[in-house]
Amino acid sequence: MGKRPVTLCTCQWADLPFDELCALAKDMGYDGLEIACWGYGVDIDKAYVDDGYVRSLLDTLKKHGLICKAIAAHIIGQCVGDAPDVRLNNFAPAHLANDPAGIRKWAVDTMMKAPTVAKKLGAEVVTGFTGSPIWKWVYSFPQTTADPPVGFSKPLKCLTRVVLPDPLCPTTARNSPSRTWRLVLVTATVPLG
Repeated sequence: MGKRPVTLCTCQWADLPFDELCALAKDMGYDGLEIACWGYGVDIDKAYVDDGYVRSLLDTLKKHGLICKAIAAHIIGQCVGDAPDVRLNNFAPAHLANDPAGIRKWAVDTMMKAPTVAKKLGAEVVTGFTGSPIWKWVYSFPQTTADPPVGFSKPLKCLTRVVLPDPLCPTTARNSPSRTWRLVLVTATVPLG
């Protein structure tokens, strides 16, 4: 059994130029990368048709003693299954802004190219999200803007705040300032006047 390489998923560093990112990853002790498919990471469309571009990525990895173990297509995949949402404009090419059908088509087409690009980079894995029509209700991703979404003002008037002691901390004194408290929001069934 050989050494298992330790790799870094570059999604959080997609704003760093690729060469700089590779140098940083090597300095941190990584053996390889799971390269994000946005920002300065892999451009799937370009890598699909341009072997010179792929060679430049591979040369940069080699220069820093790194390998590519996977490509990370999370935000592209998110556009496949999410319900239409203006926040997906941030993930898709600018010319598709406010075109939900165009964004979904681009995302599906791009995800279909991803395995070929991964293979060109020496990887056998494409990681990502599939998106979901209910995802935005479960977790705030894609990121929200600074402006509150329309429609939150009325439901907020119907919320009642109930502060309950944390049942996982039964040994803490009831009036202790260090006691852990949990804020629970309960919606009223009848709008409050």
